[in-house]
Amino acid sequence: MTDTELAREIKKGNVVAYKQLFVRYFVLIRRFLCVMLEDYEQACDLAQEIFMRIWINRSRIDESKSIKSFLYTIAKNEAINQLNRKKTRLQENLAEDTSVADSSSDEVEMVDVRNLIGRRVENMPPQRRKIFLSRIDKMSNKEIAAALDLSVRTVEKHIELALKDLRCELYS
Repeated sequence: MTDTELAREIKKGNVVAYKQLFVRYFVLIRRFLCVMLEDYEQACDLAQEIFMRIWINRSRIDESKSIKSFLYTIAKNEAINQLNRKKTRLQENLAEDTSVADSSSDEVEMVDVRNLIGRRVENMPPQRRKIFLSRIDKMSNKEIAAALDLSVRTVEKHIELALKDLRCELYS
């Protein structure tokens, strides 16, 4: 069946067509979500949820539009929503951690976290470490790029990779 025929049949409630859509696109959607979310389990859950919602809301499917594009659009929007929720939770946790950091046990934990970050920064490639430490010293990306004779984009990429390394270390 073509994608248009699948959409038409799913809209009619054809379970076989729905299963065929699932088999055809589930792995692709999951892989797409995995790249966006950088979390395999979360990508699996979200992909299943998307396909479930397609079935539940099948009467709203527009047969004249590409079902594949529709799936990717939903996946992209859901991944963005998921990332925004995760960012909000992290910000809330950070705010909560900051307000609670007055107690001595929290101070010990903060020292441990600082030590962990320090070790991770020491293990970064020399260029990335230099860029990251310059950023901590409140230099702008443009200033770092000029000082190290690099492009601003290279500096941004190194900072992005450094932060990703630190997040992996802290949340693993």
